[in-house]
Amino acid sequence: MEKIASIISVGNEILKGRTVNTNFAHIGRILTFAGYRVQRGYVCEDTPEGISETFREAVKHSEIVVSSGGLGPTFDDITIDSVARAFSLKMVKNDHITTILRNHYSSLNLPLTPEREKMAYLPEGAGYIENPVGIAPGVVVNVGSCRIILLPGVPTEMEALMGLAKDQYLYGGVYCEKSVIIENMMESTIAPVITAIMKKHDGAVYIKTHPLNSENILPKIEVEVSSYGSERIDCAELVTTAISEILKAAESLKGRHDDATTL
Repeated sequence: MEKIASIISVGNEILKGRTVNTNFAHIGRILTFAGYRVQRGYVCEDTPEGISETFREAVKHSEIVVSSGGLGPTFDDITIDSVARAFSLKMVKNDHITTILRNHYSSLNLPLTPEREKMAYLPEGAGYIENPVGIAPGVVVNVGSCRIILLPGVPTEMEALMGLAKDQYLYGGVYCEKSVIIENMMESTIAPVITAIMKKHDGAVYIKTHPLNSENILPKIEVEVSSYGSERIDCAELVTTAISEILKAAESLKGRHDDATTL
């Protein structure tokens, strides 16, 4: 049984187009290679209602929900509190995080203001992941059968904490992916071949073409084949077989290919 994941990006700056949402891509790749099928992605504004509604919706469809943004000390960093409200959880101060914050700001000769101290408050029963490159910790909340992982929006902090979360909390199964570059091949030419091969494998493999040039000038495509499973050897064999079938068909259509790349 595949495990389903959703990603939530919190922030007005993303909705306004001021910030490019690179966090989503990073989280998506980590989840995918941890064996989760990412089915939904959300972007919501920095309001209690918007955040709460988005998380309630995501939890309905997912075994894992990962978010980035809204964990800091400013007035609009309200993700944790909004998640607690969404699922009727009390906010409680974590003594260990409070000590970390106090020691950090004391080393800078700065007080632990209420704005800074709020980063020590977690939903009751939540776990946390200490931040190795910043201040705000990651937060882990279990809601029924769904696990929610809340990460900061600063990319370096998100990436560090997502790596730790992967090691501690993420295992959805096996994912295999392989791609090949085919030159002198229009996407529209190979499209019926792709459809036939996917049908032959009865949905066990997913094939996606990515045009690298215009069809009008030196047509060139990347063909990506992927599969989810419980055993890596079976998953890899399916992908390799499908790639071989694609290349054989491409050669008959006068396509030229490079060596395949496995991820």
